[in-house]
Amino acid sequence: MKMPSILLVLGMFCCLAISEGCSASPVEFDTDSAHVIVLRPVDFWSGDAGGLEDSLDSVKDKKVFYTITGDNGIGMNGTPLLFASVSKNPVTQEVYKKLEANNYSYTSKVAYMTKISKPITILPADFPHFVKNERMFYELAIEYYGNPKTLQSKVAGKKFIGGLAELASIVGTFGKTGTAILGSGVSDSLNRLIADHHFPIAPLDLTTTVDLSACSTIEVRNVKSIGNSVGQIIIAYKTPKTTAAEEEALVPAILSLLGTDTNEAQINASREQDYDRRLKIWNDCVASGRCKEEAD
Repeated sequence: MKMPSILLVLGMFCCLAISEGCSASPVEFDTDSAHVIVLRPVDFWSGDAGGLEDSLDSVKDKKVFYTITGDNGIGMNGTPLLFASVSKNPVTQEVYKKLEANNYSYTSKVAYMTKISKPITILPADFPHFVKNERMFYELAIEYYGNPKTLQSKVAGKKFIGGLAELASIVGTFGKTGTAILGSGVSDSLNRLIADHHFPIAPLDLTTTVDLSACSTIEVRNVKSIGNSVGQIIIAYKTPKTTAAEEEALVPAILSLLGTDTNEAQINASREQDYDRRLKIWNDCVASGRCKEEAD
């Protein structure tokens, strides 16, 4: 199978994630000042079976470990560690209070870590292009990684390392050029955004019916979680962003991201939906002749 040119830049966000996930069911809610969309990594199917088990355990056992980077680029602890307390920030402090009230515990187990990036601003007019290109990356990632039916056995058998190493080499070259190969209909401002921020687009399939064109501004925070799964927090401000508006939106978004509003049955249902979507895309690719059929 020939790798499409757009996939050359895939790993700039997903860090060569074996899971190359997409959200089956984005969580959406409104505050007084914003519309919020959360794509939770825990909802994604993955080629990393161990990562799937760890992420499910983190929800079942009510254990959390997360960090978040502020608007100023400074990282903050969202949960206490052995030699470090929760950062003195209104968002991390409020999330911590709610976790404590709901009897969550904290761990330094790396497998449970969730990293939330600093926000990247997108013009509302660019948001449809952003969603379109994330969908393209999602589909191309599935085509590149191969048949979902056999992906977990490839990962377990370490038959996948060559593909990851090849992609890492290509991505490294891309990172030095600062250019991106994208589909049609991408505005100059979005192209500049991608180049300036080392390609924040992730392989996600965001399906929202909410019209965000009248929003003041849209901020996207990328998320890397258990087993290299990916997700996002998207905050679309209805009025000019303020610190209070950000806190009001970000606190419940982080709590949802950590899985406090879901359970094992819901997670498994989301993963099954995600897996079925992947399998359909793969089968369509094989039927079109772009992908080479693999034995199950």
